[in-house]
Amino acid sequence: MNNKLILTIAAVAAITAGYWFGQHGTNPATENAASANIRGFVLKTPRKIGVPELLRDNGEAFTKQDLIGHWSLLFYGYTNCPDICPTTLSTIAAAKKQATDFPQVIFVSVDPKRDNAELIGEYVRYFDQDFIGVTGEEKMLQAMASQMSVAAMALPPEKPGDAYLVDHSANLLLLDPDGNLAAMLRPPHSVDSILHSINTVMNSKQ
Repeated sequence: MNNKLILTIAAVAAITAGYWFGQHGTNPATENAASANIRGFVLKTPRKIGVPELLRDNGEAFTKQDLIGHWSLLFYGYTNCPDICPTTLSTIAAAKKQATDFPQVIFVSVDPKRDNAELIGEYVRYFDQDFIGVTGEEKMLQAMASQMSVAAMALPPEKPGDAYLVDHSANLLLLDPDGNLAAMLRPPHSVDSILHSINTVMNSKQ
C-alpha cells in the first residue's frame, strides 16, 4: 500500500470521526459538566496546542504568543469554499456584534495552495475587520490541525480544469487564554448557540 493511499484512507477516517463527533456531540473521556449545556463538548483538561511555523494575513509569523492572554475561536476552512465557510463566518461575525466580550476569531486555511496571506486577509476582513487569517505550508497547517482533531481532504474536480473542493470538519474550536483547546462547538451554528456556548465555557473556567 503506497503512502498516498495510506494518507487518503487516514484522512477519510479522520473526517468520518469528526463528522460523528459533530453529530453526536460528546466523548466521555474528555467531556466535563459544562458539555451538557452547550452544542459540543468541553474537555475535562484543556489540550495543549503546539503552534508550528505559520503565517498571519499581514505577513508576520503566527505563533503561540498570538493565542496567549485571551480567548480565541478558531475555524478551519478556505476562501474558495462555496457554502459552509462564508455562512459560518457570517454567523460568527453576527454573534460578535451582539457580544460584549468575544474571543478573537482566527480563520485557518485548509487550502494553502490557493490561500496566500494577502488573499486570506482580504477574505476574513470582508466578514469582520478584526478577524485574523492564518495560512502556511501544508505540512505545518496539518500539524496544527491534527492536534485539534480537524481533518481536511481535497476532492477531485468533477471535470478536468474545474476548481477542486476541500472537504473539512466544521467545528468551532475554543481556546483558553493559555492557548489550549478548551472546547469544540459542533454545527449547525447559530448566533444564539455560539453566544451561549462561548459564555458557558468561559464562565466555567473562571
